[in-house]
Amino acid sequence: MAHSTRSQALTDGLISSVTGVGAENARFKHLRSIAARGLRNQPHARTNQFAVHATYEGLIEKFSILNRDDLAEALQSRWDEMPDRPSQTQPEILSLLLLLSDRPVEKTDVTALDKSHTQHHVAPSLTWQEIVEHDPLTDDDLWTDVQRGYHSSGAEEDPSEDHAVSNLSNSIQATDVEDNPEVLARSYLIRLDTESYDISEQYIHDLHKAQAADETVQLSELNMIRETFSMFQGLPSRLYRCSKGNNISIQENLVLTTATASTVIGQLQCCANVGSAIWSLRQWCQMAHGISHTHVRACQADIQDNLNLFDRDLAGLEYGLLELNVDKVVSILHIATNICILARPLQQLYVRVVRPATSSLTGGYTLLDKLYSTACEAQMHEDNPLFFLCAKLLTNATSVYLRSVATWIHSGSLEQINDSFFTEEANSKDWTLGRMWIERFQLKLTSAPSFLQPMVEQIFALGKSQAFLQELNGRSANSGLHDETSYDRAPFTTWARLKSELVDMPLFPFSEQFGQSLSDWLTTNTGQTNKSLRTQLVRQERVLEFPDMLGHVFHSSDGVQFQLFATALFRRLKGQQTGWYDDFFLTEMAQETLGTCKGVHAASISISVQARPDSANMTSFEMIQQISLHYAMPWPLQNITHEESPTVDAQVLCLLLQAYYAKSLLSQPIPDFRQRSSSSERSMTNTSVLKKCYLDILVTQPSCYVEN
Repeated sequence: MAHSTRSQALTDGLISSVTGVGAENARFKHLRSIAARGLRNQPHARTNQFAVHATYEGLIEKFSILNRDDLAEALQSRWDEMPDRPSQTQPEILSLLLLLSDRPVEKTDVTALDKSHTQHHVAPSLTWQEIVEHDPLTDDDLWTDVQRGYHSSGAEEDPSEDHAVSNLSNSIQATDVEDNPEVLARSYLIRLDTESYDISEQYIHDLHKAQAADETVQLSELNMIRETFSMFQGLPSRLYRCSKGNNISIQENLVLTTATASTVIGQLQCCANVGSAIWSLRQWCQMAHGISHTHVRACQADIQDNLNLFDRDLAGLEYGLLELNVDKVVSILHIATNICILARPLQQLYVRVVRPATSSLTGGYTLLDKLYSTACEAQMHEDNPLFFLCAKLLTNATSVYLRSVATWIHSGSLEQINDSFFTEEANSKDWTLGRMWIERFQLKLTSAPSFLQPMVEQIFALGKSQAFLQELNGRSANSGLHDETSYDRAPFTTWARLKSELVDMPLFPFSEQFGQSLSDWLTTNTGQTNKSLRTQLVRQERVLEFPDMLGHVFHSSDGVQFQLFATALFRRLKGQQTGWYDDFFLTEMAQETLGTCKGVHAASISISVQARPDSANMTSFEMIQQISLHYAMPWPLQNITHEESPTVDAQVLCLLLQAYYAKSLLSQPIPDFRQRSSSSERSMTNTSVLKKCYLDILVTQPSCYVEN
């Protein structure tokens, strides 16, 4: 029982140390069952020491066969030193060493074993107590001024030295350096290394000589490496020349003393091509004139940070060449290869993103499109350096680009008017409030990034809704009274968060992950925009009451008022009164009858006659057809119906008036059938009755015909 408990505790510790899963994790029980089953199936409870001894003896014989007698003798000597009575854990230790070995014949250096036994004696460091004991601080000579040439044994004074240094006093009294700050500054200057300066001068002299005489000059590998580093760091170089188009080329009359001309020129030309892209990228990052897009400037700042990291890596390569503790072979081919590997992501960034974006005339959003497409392609090709670079730049630039989009969503105003935004506002003289929804703002689908195309129309509608809502509240969307903190409440995802998601799900496409982040951002920023506009239109503008108003005015929903209006109108038509087509009189008549219905604004009703006909030559039906009733709707309703007055409903009213007039004509006394037995007269009477019934249905229930 105790052995089982001990084994279970060891198994739990093994699982926690190997997998990092604790006992509180749901997977822990499953992993423990697998581990226990595997340990139970082991044929030996401990390591077979005889198999281990046989393996080591086989290694010694194998080393001898592979002509590594030194390694075989070293292993044999140490094997002989093993105690006759091994410890309890010795077989496990020897087996572990066998498992940790990695090609010992190729990688083992026997001389390193001798170095491990040498003892290095480190001299004890000098303490302040020992210094004070040897030279007490109370000694007067300690604080005296040090004379010039004190430590020199009669050496002549160097005339090139600055005599102003001697004016710097080391006495206690000279504590105020403000009396002569130049003296203190000169004391920190480092003297020029004349030997290195002479070598550089000779190199420059030979280089100018070769350029002037068009001769071939042999240069050392060190000078070529130095000039290559200078070129990649954006510094002037005498080995490389830059043309007006930021194209870097090499001086072809220079050769290396230790390699053929074709090899050196080919490698340097490769460096020049990469350096041209890096140099153009540096120039573009410093370009501020003519760039009004904030997301482009943010991208420039991020690329400049990556260029600074690239310069730091170059400095690390240079520092590696200056280490004196390690013997290294300095090669221009090796250095150029390493630099090109470091610069490859930046080179591809310029070739595939920056250069096409700067030469394009489609707007600032082209940079976002190129970053997006390059990031997706790099992920598919498993080019991780380029993918992470483009994905980071795209995330940060999109975060800045979405600030103007968030301002549009929350305030309905355009933060910046440029060709990178997909919304354009018309001139205030080109639109009215009644057609604000369709005429004030125009959507430019071709001016939006490709990854934002699926949600452009939704964003456009949200911004128009907010501008419409502000007009309802009596504010202009361009007054600047929008919520400045709207973007801060729901910012776009950060690169750190997106990168962690990409690392956790490496097979998940970047396009899907980025699109999901955009959808989440839009959902968060949508808020209550549409709901607020809908609520205000229903509660304050009462748009739901508009159909009832149309029924009272145009569809004879109120039969009493419709009959009064129609009777008064027919009376004027039958009487052939002069000026029956007077708009003012007809409008007043309609306002006194139809304008008294519930929910109808009488002042909004007006009647116009399309022509001024001669009533003597026209029938009453033709006169009614010339009458058109208008109802001036509020501008919010005009944006919904896209017309100032219901045109179709006015035609329905004209039809109802004609039907009601026909009904009045058919409402004549029916003749007595007993006195007139003619079949034609009876048929005409029956037809009149049927027409009258049809007209009754048409006049009393016009809504069914209107809906159909």
